[in-house]
Amino acid sequence: MSPVETKTIRLFSPRVQLDDSSASVGFPPGKVSESRFSPPTVKPKNATHVCDTIPVKPIVDNKAPRTYLHCHLKMKKIQLEQERYMEIEKNNRLLAYRIAHTMARGGLDNWNEYQPKPSVNAELRNRELVKISLENQAILKRINMTKSVYDHKKWLGDFK
Repeated sequence: MSPVETKTIRLFSPRVQLDDSSASVGFPPGKVSESRFSPPTVKPKNATHVCDTIPVKPIVDNKAPRTYLHCHLKMKKIQLEQERYMEIEKNNRLLAYRIAHTMARGGLDNWNEYQPKPSVNAELRNRELVKISLENQAILKRINMTKSVYDHKKWLGDFK
């Protein structure tokens, strides 16, 4: 005779503990006990159903949607920021060089060394200016030489 094989079958998950009359579970599929604060209980005939439904996964995917890297990481924006920072750093280096160079030479770098070119028409304009000045002086001399035609003393007598 061969020895009889015995298998131990686990009917209940660790979350379900059966008493002689009921089982405690995390949700009430069966009858709820009398106490308001005690955990809900299930009758033993529903215990197998509860053990079967515990490992079941939901069919509806209620997780947050996947976030893709290209949606959050804007490469063009990062490139533009880097170019801007590089330009700022270049300007800062140039400014620091200018300040150091100015301080080394003596502290003043705004000398105006501009020499205007001689004008081609400068002589002609000066002659016209002298001519206009002489004419103005002649007109002023004639105005001062003439006598007034209005007699203000007579006007004062007529007024009184």
